[in-house]
Amino acid sequence: MVLLIKKLWMAVAGFFRQLLPLEIIAVAFLGTALLISTIFSVRFYFPNGESAVFALGHYVLGFVVASALLLLICWIKRKNISPSSRPNLGIIARTSIAMAMVVFLHFNCKLWAQLVNPMLFDGWYKGTDHMIRPVRDAILFMNYGFSPLKAWRPGAYHEVFVLMFLVSFVVFGLHPVARQHLGKLTSAIALVLAIGGLSYMIGPAWGPFVYSSSPQLIQKTMGAFQAEFIRSHGLGYDGGYFLSALAAMPSLHAAHAFVLWAYARRYVRWLGYLYVPLVIFICTEAVASEWHYIIDLLCGLPIAYGSILLAERLHRPVNERVGP
Repeated sequence: MVLLIKKLWMAVAGFFRQLLPLEIIAVAFLGTALLISTIFSVRFYFPNGESAVFALGHYVLGFVVASALLLLICWIKRKNISPSSRPNLGIIARTSIAMAMVVFLHFNCKLWAQLVNPMLFDGWYKGTDHMIRPVRDAILFMNYGFSPLKAWRPGAYHEVFVLMFLVSFVVFGLHPVARQHLGKLTSAIALVLAIGGLSYMIGPAWGPFVYSSSPQLIQKTMGAFQAEFIRSHGLGYDGGYFLSALAAMPSLHAAHAFVLWAYARRYVRWLGYLYVPLVIFICTEAVASEWHYIIDLLCGLPIAYGSILLAERLHRPVNERVGP
């Protein structure tokens, strides 16, 4: 029996040694999702075409564009680049597929959150906002400085968030030093999606807009979908609502913004400076637009930091990553 377990363990370890870091994240996330689906009797939900394009545009498009630019540069400079240093189309394709799987599983976890844990913690989180009212007032005051941006682009909260992804991927694909860390950046983003997606089930909340007398139209729409989805225990679902589940805790907008800033600061310093006002805008607008409680932002930061550390470890050589 002991010998059988040892052989099984060696087979599993050998399988994972053959995987790319992002594939390890995707496989581990898939295994966890299958376990949750079995234990709590929740099914997997699939997007329609429009929802799929929108979701992949957030997290996969930037990597694909960066990889295409890197391939173009290597083709132009092919005489000066050794074959071993050129990007591998197979690795790019495998990474893109793994990232798409992570995105799919993330939004399923978001849909599952209140089916797995039907309790809502909005009241408690709202109470924490009241406890630190001066902090909230300071955040709103800082956000007031972005009024011209919001007047010019009413959807700036989402647009700036997506823009940071695209810029980071493209810059890391083109920058002569940063391009070797594109894989780590991608893995850190995937880890935020995986860890954050699972964290939605711990203390579900819709967001402070539920206490507002005049929520945004998109908040009303998402709230109506969420209410029907929970009432029908997941039966009231349509593929067009794949991205519409409400999950305020933790704030992955804050987590992703921190990850993108941290990698930019480390490898492309000018981009790190450029991101400072964007990160401030995303974090303050999350509170001002009533998508998030302050505690949501605070809980997003350790997820970001942990994802960075784990991504660094996954991208070490295999013998350093798994030990002797």
